[in-house]
Amino acid sequence: MRIARLFILLFLSTCSLILSAQKIKASIASSLTEINEICGLLNNEKIQFKLDSVAKTNRLYLIQFKGTATRGSDFATNTPDTLRFAIGDSVKLFDLTVFNDVLEEGQEEILVITTGTSGADTLRIKINDHIFKILTTQDSFSKCSNEPFTLSVQSVTGASLSWNFTDMVKTGTKPGDYIISPIRSTKLILTGQLFNCVERDTITINSQPIGVTLNTKDTLFLCFPDSSRLIASITPSNANIVWSPLDNTTRLINNTTLQVKPPKSATYYVNVTSGVCKAADTVYVSMDSLRDTKITIFPKKDKYCKGDSIFFISQRHPKDLFPAIKPSWNPSNGFQTSKDTLNAVIMADKTTTYIRVTQNNACRHTDSAYIKVIEPSIPLGPVDTTVCPGETIQLNFKPDTSAYKDFKWSPQDGLISCEKCSDPKIKVNGDQMYKVEAKKDGCDATTEISTHVFQKPAVRIATDLPPPINAGSNVKINLLGTTGLKAFTWTVDGKAVPANALIYAIDKIASGNHTVIVNVTDSHGCLWDYSFTIVVICPPSGITLTRIPTGVVYEGTNLAISSVGVPPGSTDIKWSVNGSTVSGSNNILQDKPNKAGTVVYRFDATDPNGCPISASISVQVIPCISPEELKKKIPNAFTPNGDQKNDYFTYSDGALKITNLVIYSRWGQLVYNNTDPANGWNGKIGSSDAASDVYIYRMTYICGDGSPQDVTGTVTLLR
Repeated sequence: MRIARLFILLFLSTCSLILSAQKIKASIASSLTEINEICGLLNNEKIQFKLDSVAKTNRLYLIQFKGTATRGSDFATNTPDTLRFAIGDSVKLFDLTVFNDVLEEGQEEILVITTGTSGADTLRIKINDHIFKILTTQDSFSKCSNEPFTLSVQSVTGASLSWNFTDMVKTGTKPGDYIISPIRSTKLILTGQLFNCVERDTITINSQPIGVTLNTKDTLFLCFPDSSRLIASITPSNANIVWSPLDNTTRLINNTTLQVKPPKSATYYVNVTSGVCKAADTVYVSMDSLRDTKITIFPKKDKYCKGDSIFFISQRHPKDLFPAIKPSWNPSNGFQTSKDTLNAVIMADKTTTYIRVTQNNACRHTDSAYIKVIEPSIPLGPVDTTVCPGETIQLNFKPDTSAYKDFKWSPQDGLISCEKCSDPKIKVNGDQMYKVEAKKDGCDATTEISTHVFQKPAVRIATDLPPPINAGSNVKINLLGTTGLKAFTWTVDGKAVPANALIYAIDKIASGNHTVIVNVTDSHGCLWDYSFTIVVICPPSGITLTRIPTGVVYEGTNLAISSVGVPPGSTDIKWSVNGSTVSGSNNILQDKPNKAGTVVYRFDATDPNGCPISASISVQVIPCISPEELKKKIPNAFTPNGDQKNDYFTYSDGALKITNLVIYSRWGQLVYNNTDPANGWNGKIGSSDAASDVYIYRMTYICGDGSPQDVTGTVTLLR
């Protein structure tokens, strides 16, 4: 065996001289570094041998297992002693099983040593006896119920632990420590889980109950010189009880009850014992007090006027000596200060008994202040204050046994007599609130009275045409809302409508605002006036201006401007040129502009319905052209080939008038003489096509309405 291994090592050494080394790494396939014996048979672990790249040649490695764990008794594996990687291999896997021998051996270790040409690699695998271990030799604990104790637990990496009674177990400050509260006798089960492997351990808790609870909170508030009974509830019932202090401030009623009456704040204790177990409770008795809280009223009166300022004053309670003092007033009407102040300022509002509750923890005082407020009113006699507009009413004052004086009425509007008397007259023009003020028993008295007018009838008008109404329309005006009226009259533009007529017709109504005035007498005899306006607009006139000639014109051209669509019977006809009025009172204007530029012609008139009508037109006037300038614009060639492009020799700018066109050959032969000056020469001599050549022309033209002028030149005919 040794000879074989030596041979292999020699072979590997030889190979290392030829090939580059490849590194190998051993590990557990699941990436674990620790395995538990109790989990070993549940999980089929694998030892993985992995090259850093695929094998380029056949490779051999020696595998050795060492460490404190023994192969065959602590673990088993099918890993061979010699590991072969063929070309293209990179990973080899082998089984690893850990045995649960139920022995407390502590942590054991497997060393997997891999040796090859590239060196050695060592894998360390730890074997644990348990997932966790409670670090105590005791299985049972006898404890007082109020004395928690600590258990320490050691667990492997990755394990999760849980207790069956969470109300009895809390996590300690140190890792692995648990605080056990022995509040009852029971079995506590600790469960540890590592992946799919579970382990449990049990301890027994024998709780010896002991406890004491007082019938108060930790702080008991008393108001000097009150007393209170402290009552203790104890477990077990036969436990020994000791109270302290026991002095002249206390009186023991029985073992569980203590009467306390301390002159100042003090702390009281109760201790119980049962065997070796002890328990205690304590209470702090806070003694509070209040100074005299009687309310002093300033100024002190039997009765007050509404609006008087009144001060409520009590003995001072400094905040540093009475930090918990809490005054509260009720009700709050008239208060000028906060409701949580000991002293207060109010404004007399109405007769009220004010109650103040003052608390200082357990101390509570209730005080009151009665405030009688005079609320005088001025008795006005019954009067019908709903009347017709402009009607006068008499207000009647009915005095009682008290004396009233210094009357004053407001506002002044409508008062027609004695602003400062008790029974004025008021002219009612609409809904109005009047206020009367006076003095009674030295206090202000006031009363308000409202005046009203009868509701105005809902009289209205309507037309049979929807707005806007165009001038010249036939319109019917309807008067509506007259039912229940005693009488009515109405006019349209000052013209009275026949009595009792509810419809008024207007033929060809003129433009402008038409006024309808209606006067009615309602069932109460009230007179009401209405004014309505009917708006009549002028529709668009629709007239236009035309001219002869059209287009651009030369200076000196005679123009005829005509207005089209003027309604018959129109008046006030007026023409203007560039804003200046010119003579002319019919529908046609003759003009001869003699200056180049834009000329604006405007027509204004009034149609038979009185509506203004107007229209305007712009004419572009250009300067007359000289023969020299015209020659530059006349074409010097044309191609009469029938392609509809440049087939004729002529000239036109839309304004220049060509009166004669004569064409000669270069030898002086007349080939064209004004047969069609509008279209020009078509390149023919008679019915035959003229030859391609240079021809001489003479063109006679008139600029505007001036004298004829000639321009001569040559033109080339191309075919």
